[in-house]
Amino acid sequence: MTVISKYVPPAILFRAVSKHFSHLLQYAKDSRGFSVILGDFNISLRRCEELELEAADSGFVQLVHKPTHELGSVLDLAFTNYSVDDCEATYTPVNYTDHHLISVQLIQ
Repeated sequence: MTVISKYVPPAILFRAVSKHFSHLLQYAKDSRGFSVILGDFNISLRRCEELELEAADSGFVQLVHKPTHELGSVLDLAFTNYSVDDCEATYTPVNYTDHHLISVQLIQ
């Protein structure tokens, strides 16, 4: 299993985020087996949809579909190449950050 954690500072251009994400997808594919790419991407919902399409082209799905920030935004994402029927993402508010904790679990 490969787990990749990603942080994107808010001021980074989406073009750079997308390029780096492409490299992460390729790395995960090359590692063979179950992979998860997750983290704080700090992108808009529209840009998130662009990453979802790119991920789908590589056999990955995006698991986070609820707000992950206390102001209601979806800034934190989790992508996997595992069957979406056999895993789930959970969201837990925590008191030490304005983002929720994301956990990806196998449910087989």
